[in-house]
Amino acid sequence: MLAQLDLLIGSTYRPHHRGAEEVRDARSHRPPATPDPAGADHPRTEAAPGLAAGAAASAVPRDRRGPPRTADARGRRARRTNVQSAYDWLHRFNATGFRSFEAVSNPRGRIPIITGKQIRELVDVALSDPAERGLPFTTWTVRTLTEYCRERGLIPGFTNEWVRRLLRREGLTAQRIRTWKTSTDPDFDPKGGASAPSTRSARPRSSVICFDEWGPLELRPIGGTAWARRGHPVRMRATYTRRLGTETFLGFYDVHADVLAGVFRKKKGVREVGEAFRRLRACYPHRRLFVVLDNLRAVHDNPRFLRLLARLRIAPVFTPTEASWLNLIEPHFGVLKRATLVGSDDREHVVRRYRIYRALRLRHRKLGNAAHPLTKIRMIKPVKLDWH
Repeated sequence: MLAQLDLLIGSTYRPHHRGAEEVRDARSHRPPATPDPAGADHPRTEAAPGLAAGAAASAVPRDRRGPPRTADARGRRARRTNVQSAYDWLHRFNATGFRSFEAVSNPRGRIPIITGKQIRELVDVALSDPAERGLPFTTWTVRTLTEYCRERGLIPGFTNEWVRRLLRREGLTAQRIRTWKTSTDPDFDPKGGASAPSTRSARPRSSVICFDEWGPLELRPIGGTAWARRGHPVRMRATYTRRLGTETFLGFYDVHADVLAGVFRKKKGVREVGEAFRRLRACYPHRRLFVVLDNLRAVHDNPRFLRLLARLRIAPVFTPTEASWLNLIEPHFGVLKRATLVGSDDREHVVRRYRIYRALRLRHRKLGNAAHPLTKIRMIKPVKLDWH
């Protein structure tokens, strides 16, 4: 077998040397001699026929041979390495047979750079408070997190970008810290429990309405985000005066019909809110109404306003103190603000009022409830009641 391999390698493995044939080609394609400033030609060096390949190549001037050809040398070394590998495999076959070819060199695969345990420790450190670990920081940055884990041997010598990618792969991203509210109302549970069932499912021949005031809305530039070319941001005025007063949007949201409507008024007193509720009753003349609203001091808890609700056959459902998130109209006000107020600079209330009404009509057309009675609250005549 060794003799056959030697014969095979001897017939195929022929080191490539630049012999006399290449030298002759170099001579035939040699550029014409360039005269020197003195007028004499450069001397020509002819290679003797008996010179070896290396000597013949060195006989050609360097300016005509070009740069040294290191790629050929690397190729020769690679071929010698392949021949040695073939001999190694042949000896291994003679010793063990085909078992050497069937065995896997590394059955467990490549050794992992970082283990699952190290990743879990990295996530635990990222989710912890730096003050608990004796550091004078309030939050982790990628740099401080990497340095802390490196010093304690929790991770290998990763860069900050590697650590950031590992955290992102585990579902951790740098986010803004959000706030949350706590209600100080001692009757939070009874009030919160009363508002939850009323908005979960509609009762027969009844409707659940959420009411809240949005405002006061003043005429001033309201910043935001906008698409623009790099280096050319959208700008708005920074100096302004507010001489036209404010407005308040008295909004009603039908929970089960998903309809948002309302009216604009200069104030949000008992008279203005009462007039809006009389319009609401005109939109639902033959249905029982449950209205979820907050306990706005001096307005919603006013005895005069409560008597009006009783005469209109409207059952108020008050949310707990400092628990406005229980009112389902609140998130809709946020969406409406981002769509119609962010990035605006209105000079008149009529312009903004018209834009908000158009946005509400577009919303109802997309949802297919443009014919709902609550959408006519601006045009309908309020129920007439005598004030006592």
